[in-house]
Amino acid sequence: MPVSQSVAGRVVALPVRSSRLNSWIKDRVYSGQAWFGALLALAFVARLYHFTSPPDDAHEWRQTQTLMYAASYGHGAGLLTPYGNWNGMPPKIDVLEFPIYSILVHWLSGLIDLLIAARALSIVFGVAAILVFDRLCAQMGHPRRRTATVLFALAPLTVFYAHATQPESLVLLMMVASAYFAVRGQTSWRWSVAALASIAVAAVIKPTVLIILAPPVLYLAWSRKQWARHLVVLAGAGIAILAWGTFVRGVLLSEDPLWYHVNTDPDWLWGSVSLRYSLDFYVVLAVRLLVAILPPFAALFIVVAVWRRAGDPFWWWMAAGCLASYLVFAKLNAVHFYYQLPMVPALAALAAYGAPRLPKRLAVRFVLVELLAVAVLFGCAGLYNEQPVYSTAGAAIAAVSSRNQPIIVISKFGADPWWPSVLYYADSNGWNLPHGTDSSRIASLPGATPCWLVNVRDEPGAAMVPNGWVVTRLTSDYLIAHNDACGTP
Repeated sequence: MPVSQSVAGRVVALPVRSSRLNSWIKDRVYSGQAWFGALLALAFVARLYHFTSPPDDAHEWRQTQTLMYAASYGHGAGLLTPYGNWNGMPPKIDVLEFPIYSILVHWLSGLIDLLIAARALSIVFGVAAILVFDRLCAQMGHPRRRTATVLFALAPLTVFYAHATQPESLVLLMMVASAYFAVRGQTSWRWSVAALASIAVAAVIKPTVLIILAPPVLYLAWSRKQWARHLVVLAGAGIAILAWGTFVRGVLLSEDPLWYHVNTDPDWLWGSVSLRYSLDFYVVLAVRLLVAILPPFAALFIVVAVWRRAGDPFWWWMAAGCLASYLVFAKLNAVHFYYQLPMVPALAALAAYGAPRLPKRLAVRFVLVELLAVAVLFGCAGLYNEQPVYSTAGAAIAAVSSRNQPIIVISKFGADPWWPSVLYYADSNGWNLPHGTDSSRIASLPGATPCWLVNVRDEPGAAMVPNGWVVTRLTSDYLIAHNDACGTP
């Protein structure tokens, strides 16, 4: 009911108090700024692109591997030991990262399609990361909080990995949550416990997160003279990494030592010392900074922030952690750009200090927002580059082969211990072999005689078949062949 009050003999109607929900939305999400709400809506819509399509874009193999993990739980895999080839010969434990994302996808797939479950979780985690980052900026008293949130939300990497079927969006959410809880840790130990839990989850998926967060957390410990609680947070995360690494080592050395040794090869993880002195190494990072890690060319705002000597030390220490992570895991960062995703929070916050303020004229604001949207689409274009060769080949071989008979997949990812995505899409048992495989190699495979073969043409001149096989279908992306020994197809 409206409220009234007598003032100087007059009855004045007081405004009706907004509901708590409306107040929370206005204060924490919208703040009465239409441009901010519009850009967040754009960020959400961008994450819905190709929502129902199988992975056919950046790191397609890695995305499909995660789907394999989730699907393997329905084929007898243990929760902590998913199969990388649940339909392979025989199933192979493929665990390296803590598979919490795949477990959640598996549980949700009991209600909806597995692919849709993975995409939905990535979007939920990605949007939640935006909201938590906004609250972190508010907690830090960032003077350009809304600008920082927009730069974070529209960074091509955050857009793409809130779409990709990988655990990266969960890692990003846990990382910004860890920073938020650590900042709040000055008031209560419960916040420190929450920081420990979230950073441990993020770090057992991507250990680089601990390297990135260690400098800002130590800065908080020093500036607030609260060493105990912050050191407990970092030590707990370190113990979680060691415990998980010990478990993985024990499992893989007994099940698949080749997979373990390949993925823990020092040259693969750290790279050579000379790599850190290579100009090309830093050029790769610079290009990603300008195009994908932040909205295109927004990284130049960081230069302005440096020139102005602006920015809370907390963000600069986090940026230092980002650089340390890049140098420690040099080879991984040079090859896989998703290792740069945890850099976005610190860089977005710093870029906001150097970003120009929006002009007051509505028309000019509209033009600038449109330019930002175009720039983000430009940055996302390379990530969303569609190459559905593996899913197309997998669907084609599934249409002609029987699940009771193994198939041969030949592709550039065919060498042990790698398992490409074709078997996942074919939904069949089989072997993954490299280009150039001959009939003698196929004849030496154990088990039933394979009757069907698919050769994925993902390399120049990859359209050959071994002796004794007859091509039944040939396209620009793949060929399908049938084994003469199996009779008429």
